Amino acid sequence: MVRRTLLDLFDKDNDSIDLIDFDHFDLQEITSKRISLQQMAELLGCTPKSDTGKDAIKLWREERFKELKEYCMQDVETTEEVFLGWRKLQNGQM
Repeated sequence: MVRRTLLDLFDKDNDSIDLIDFDHFDLQEITSKRISLQQMAELLGCTPKSDTGKDAIKLWREERFKELKEYCMQDVETTEEVFLGWRKLQNGQM
């Protein structure tokens, strides 16, 4: 799980996280194309996103914060699922 990886990087002495050593995941870098998270989720058979970033802006402007939080949480879950699916694909597990 990604959260555990972040916690493993946490430096308790300095109360910080060293993100330089954190393995990042950039869809454009791995596909050499502009591809959306939604498209990648569909390709890997992951849970699709419920809305788009444009919808998130609308929710913010309309002060519908509970719905915005739900959208953001679902977006994070889809991102994690795509990340883990890509890793499985890279390791020949899919």
